[in-house]
Amino acid sequence: MKRQRIPTVVLCALCLITVIGVGWFVINRSGVPAAHENEDGHAVERNADAAPKDHGEANVVLKRASDLPGGQMREEFGGGELARLPIREPLPYRIRHAVTYGAKAKITLRVADSKGVPVADALVGGGFYNHDEKGHDFKERTNEKGEVTLEGTCVGDLNFGVMKDGYYSTETTYWFFKNYFDCVKDGRWIPWNPTVEIMLKEIRNPIKMIKNSGLLLAFPMRENVGFDLEVGDVVAPFGAGKESDVSFYFDSWQHFNPYCYSNRFVITVGNGGSITTAHEDSFSDFKFAYAPPDSGWASDLTLGMVRTKDKILRDVSLGKEEYWVVAVRRGDKKRFAVVSDFEFGGSDRGTNYCGVLLSYYLNPNPGDTNLEIKGHYP
Repeated sequence: MKRQRIPTVVLCALCLITVIGVGWFVINRSGVPAAHENEDGHAVERNADAAPKDHGEANVVLKRASDLPGGQMREEFGGGELARLPIREPLPYRIRHAVTYGAKAKITLRVADSKGVPVADALVGGGFYNHDEKGHDFKERTNEKGEVTLEGTCVGDLNFGVMKDGYYSTETTYWFFKNYFDCVKDGRWIPWNPTVEIMLKEIRNPIKMIKNSGLLLAFPMRENVGFDLEVGDVVAPFGAGKESDVSFYFDSWQHFNPYCYSNRFVITVGNGGSITTAHEDSFSDFKFAYAPPDSGWASDLTLGMVRTKDKILRDVSLGKEEYWVVAVRRGDKKRFAVVSDFEFGGSDRGTNYCGVLLSYYLNPNPGDTNLEIKGHYP
């Protein structure tokens, strides 16, 4: 079953149109060593055992001071901007040496809660990465300003977690190695001792919710089928659901000469309800927002894909670090749900059926916007 999400209705004619794809860049943490030329022409080395992923972009969100709040990290450079390196030229020897054998590194972490309040006495533990060499780990506590300064040697990245009673743990990586930038000088990673803000989300008011994880559904194609979030099933005559909070519609087409396959899946929230997409706080043990967002709502979402025999032209799906917030209405009160996983495709019931796999939790209290779930969420 293929995981997919939110596009517009797609016609077969799109199969004849060239679509420009956007590259997704994923990072590894291996350091670099085996010659490899990246997309901008810089020759870097890569560990032969490592997965073929781009190195040097953090798998966290780094924000400048001008960015809006809400990100996992906010970095302040003490010595100005880093100089860009010429593209399509080998990386300087000092950088290649640093990512192979290590360079000195220093950083100050400033830990704050989701409102920006410093968190004192938080435990910060982890290590400076050196190709799995031991002896580069640390365990420190933040001071009254929520800060801790760490110093060591590494080949490009710092991996650590932050925890304290009354807070959701944070786990993340900071990259000293920044691809396409001159980030090593005199055997040290630069900027030297940047201040990086780390969010440690506070535990506010978690409540017990209705939750379903890995729920598998099947229903006929080309039918508007209602789904009952409280019962956790499609409504009669296709399932045991009683009231339709949202409705599903799936259709697909397959054409030949030239070959083209396309499908679409429409999610509609009726009765004045709505749905919106949000991004997970992937660094935190609590990955979702405390409450629904103020904007971005719509009455429906359309998912789908278009592909030829050898190329996917369009594939819009619920992203790996995305989720939906759904506002459903029964009577004059709204209730709010979080859909953390949604996949759709074929079904073992036959070619005229659609299969859906989803995970979600629902606040059962009418009018309550709290999305902080007690216990593990789907």
